[in-house]
Amino acid sequence: MLGMVFGVIGAAVSLIANVVGAALTGRHPLELIRVYLTFPMGERALSHASGEVLTVGCVLYLITGAIYGIAFHIVISTFLANAPTGRRFLAATLMGLGLWVVNFYGILSWLQPVLLGGSWIVDMVPFWVAALTHLAFAWTILAVEFWGVFVPYQQTPFVANPPNGNAAARRS
Repeated sequence: MLGMVFGVIGAAVSLIANVVGAALTGRHPLELIRVYLTFPMGERALSHASGEVLTVGCVLYLITGAIYGIAFHIVISTFLANAPTGRRFLAATLMGLGLWVVNFYGILSWLQPVLLGGSWIVDMVPFWVAALTHLAFAWTILAVEFWGVFVPYQQTPFVANPPNGNAAARRS
């Protein structure tokens, strides 16, 4: 459950970074979502950009982040729990870039043309934008991972008359 929450947070940060980047370059703020929607909708997604469709695309983006967040959280919290910060950062970076390579070049480059007759995502999203999107996701999960560290509560024993206690409290 925690990995899903972290994944949604990571996907939201990644999406916000894309919205800001698109706006700075003069593109539609949800251009990335429109292009990603070509996977289920084909080329129609590029011209059919109603608010409802883009909302569904954003929700799908967050759900995808939640699913990947589970794997990221398991790796970071289990295998890298006691690793130094540099090693954790390197691992998150490699996982983000690995996810990008697998998604874009291992799956989408052949699956979208086979299913829908075009490779819009791989062709229309610059490689560096896709890589940075995945890195923003991975780094955000790493940044919020401390929220998921379980530290059991340990009650301190009651000492009636502590040796260095407050003198005023002892007089009353």
